[in-house]
Amino acid sequence: MGFAAAPPRAVDCCSGEVISPTVILTAAHCVDSASLGADTVYTVVTGPNADDADEASRLEVLEVHAHPQWDPENIEAGYDIGVAILA
Repeated sequence: MGFAAAPPRAVDCCSGEVISPTVILTAAHCVDSASLGADTVYTVVTGPNADDADEASRLEVLEVHAHPQWDPENIEAGYDIGVAILA
């Protein structure tokens, strides 16, 4: 499973763990709207080969949340955890 953010800043380097049918656990730096932009659109990509468009499934993300104590300016403090809520 991969976790991708679309323009204005595209990233396709985050992974996540399914913790329920509608919740994906990921890193806060992957869902930090202050860094990525508030209008970033997120997509969860799943499948045996998520890099292959014919084999991948894309799931809509309704909202994302970084840990409230996550601070990208102080990563040593920890709290690099976030969630994606699926449609």
